[in-house]
Amino acid sequence: MSVPLAIFLSSVLFGAAHMNLEQFFYTTLLGVLLALAYEKTGSLIAPILIHMSFNGSNFLIAYLNFESDLPYFAIFLASVGAFLVTAGMIFFTSKEPKNSLNPTEE
Repeated sequence: MSVPLAIFLSSVLFGAAHMNLEQFFYTTLLGVLLALAYEKTGSLIAPILIHMSFNGSNFLIAYLNFESDLPYFAIFLASVGAFLVTAGMIFFTSKEPKNSLNPTEE
């Protein structure tokens, strides 16, 4: 199967696996981002870091209660910023995955 079709199907399955219609849409988009990160880096570390950052941001936004809007907004900006920095570091670095079959080749 082609890479774009595999990304599409795996992302839809990732969204459906969350078993919530509201989450389906944004987790499907997250699935696309995770698949693209894997395709770019050739490593599972990149999608794992993005997923951890995304879940951490959602946790901060959903479970921390604040009495005024200012701290909430600051935490929201910090968590979204952490997610964007993580994704940016992965997509804008020029490291190529190493060839594990022939480690002497450089």
